[in-house]
Amino acid sequence: MRTIVNFIILMLITIILFLPKAHANPVNDFGNKVKTWWENEKTETIYYQKGKREEAKAQLQNNWNFIKSLFGQK
Repeated sequence: MRTIVNFIILMLITIILFLPKAHANPVNDFGNKVKTWWENEKTETIYYQKGKREEAKAQLQNNWNFIKSLFGQK
C-alpha cells in the first residue's frame, strides 16, 4: 500500500514538473530567466556593497570622533 502511495506521489510530482515545460520555447525562456536573475543579483550585490561601504565609513568617522573626544580634541 505504501509503495502505491509513493508511486502516485512521484507521478504527480513528475507531471507537475514537466507541465510548465510544454510551451514553445523552453530553452530561450530559461535562458532569459537566468539572465534576468543574474542581472538582478548583480544589481542587488552592488547596491548592498555600496551601502555597507558607506556605513563602514560613517562608523569609522564616529569611532575617530570618539577617540578624539577622549583626549579633549574636537
